[in-house]
Amino acid sequence: MNTANFKTFCEGTPLIGHHFQFEAKWLLSKGINPQIKDDTFLLAYLYDELMPRDLGSLCLRFGVDGVFKEEHGKDVAKITGQRLIDRNTRDARNTLLLRDVLWDKLTEPEKKVYNMVLLPAIKTLARIELTGVHYSKTRLTDLILELKKRVLDIDIMNDPVIKKFNENSGLEFNINSHIHKGTVIFDLLGYEPLKGQRARTSTDGDSTKAEILRLMLEKRPNETLKKLLDLSSTTGWLEVYSKFEDHCEECEHPHVKDGRVYSSLSPVARTTRIISAHPNILNLPKHNGGEFTRKIFTPTTEEKGCLLEADYSQIELRILAGISGDEPLIEDFKAGRDPHAMMAKDAFEIKDIRDVTPELRFKGKTLNFLLPFGGGVSSIAFKTGREYGEAKIWYERYWKKHPQLKKFLTNIPETGIVKSVAGMKRYCGQWTEGKNFQTQNPALIVLLIALNRIVEDAIRWEAPIVLPVHDSMVFDVHDKTKTKGLIRKIQERVNFEAGEIFPEVDIPLVVDFKIGDSWGELIDYKGD
Repeated sequence: MNTANFKTFCEGTPLIGHHFQFEAKWLLSKGINPQIKDDTFLLAYLYDELMPRDLGSLCLRFGVDGVFKEEHGKDVAKITGQRLIDRNTRDARNTLLLRDVLWDKLTEPEKKVYNMVLLPAIKTLARIELTGVHYSKTRLTDLILELKKRVLDIDIMNDPVIKKFNENSGLEFNINSHIHKGTVIFDLLGYEPLKGQRARTSTDGDSTKAEILRLMLEKRPNETLKKLLDLSSTTGWLEVYSKFEDHCEECEHPHVKDGRVYSSLSPVARTTRIISAHPNILNLPKHNGGEFTRKIFTPTTEEKGCLLEADYSQIELRILAGISGDEPLIEDFKAGRDPHAMMAKDAFEIKDIRDVTPELRFKGKTLNFLLPFGGGVSSIAFKTGREYGEAKIWYERYWKKHPQLKKFLTNIPETGIVKSVAGMKRYCGQWTEGKNFQTQNPALIVLLIALNRIVEDAIRWEAPIVLPVHDSMVFDVHDKTKTKGLIRKIQERVNFEAGEIFPEVDIPLVVDFKIGDSWGELIDYKGD
């Protein structure tokens, strides 16, 4: 079959595959827009997210092909000749048979999500993967040098307390040792361990995690403890970015050294988020007190272009308010009030909303996501620095104000199979997982719908999507004003597909925009 006939075949014939995103990316890179009919990998994910989803395991589980019992697990790369042709023919036949088996096991809501959202997302994510994200080699090198310099400037071994540890123990202090840090913090510096389960390790010891140490430092400042926090974070960042630099050198496009990195994206994850791998760009750490080191990612044309981030504002809380029917939250959203500032105003008994500082608003945001998703009195006290008695009073006050929300959350199963309002299911080992799934899954569906609608238009606008990030998407743009208006029009119109995927939530979707010369230097963009 020549190239023209192959293109005609792929674009005019309904195709069924297993884990089709890999093939879709290859076909799209050749200018072929495949007509994807079904993907047995996605069907298996919808049916049971916990089971192995490779083709061999699925065929064994559902009795599609007994021959797999003999060859399952063998190195396919070593199969050649007619045996390889036979195997590929059998794989194609089994994929077709498996499709019918899995399709019949899905519920009607699952079939709807599959057809309207997940199946189109195969080509959507493949297009984003092919675009890649541009990074500045100079910025990456400078960042690594900066981190190395910070390690030297901290000079932990010349700290008097660390010197004392070395003398007393006969060891050299190791920042990666929980025992070493615990000895310095609790024995030599005399800090009292914090109360609460979050301040304990899995073996019931005193935790030395960064979030615990920061709280201890807030209560009693100490130079040695500050150095330990800085060093622990900096060495962690240095390791991540050094590995990332190696990956970028190894995995750039094999034919075009274009300064891009091509991550693999997938919506199939227990996190109910789009995940990134090889490398994981979405979980790069923060440094410098919260500034993202994502500043290494820049527009393709740094002199003229910019990166534009379109973020669904507070989408999980909006969904939670809508599906629970919680009137106070719904009223705040409809009136355009900031629910995090309102939370802080109530929690800290502030009379005027204008007196809520950014720090207090952040604590209000923490409470807004802490309480509905499993946080108790101890968690409130721990996160806000309030005494237990005060935290208990506010905990009771909160649930008195939000009875509908409490009733909705109480009805979510504590463990086992939990279904979201979209009809997708997940096995949850603890109650907090089920509650998170109720909002994270619909939020993912909203984002995927928006991505499916925008991705091809964005390429025509010369503003391709380079990354989907949790509840937002990042564009590499030339004309920011034109692009922003087009994006907002599509994103805000999604509005949960007017009940086609799950019951419409009568709360407006709001998109916030940020713009900058890099992903780590984005600022609010209020322009038209």
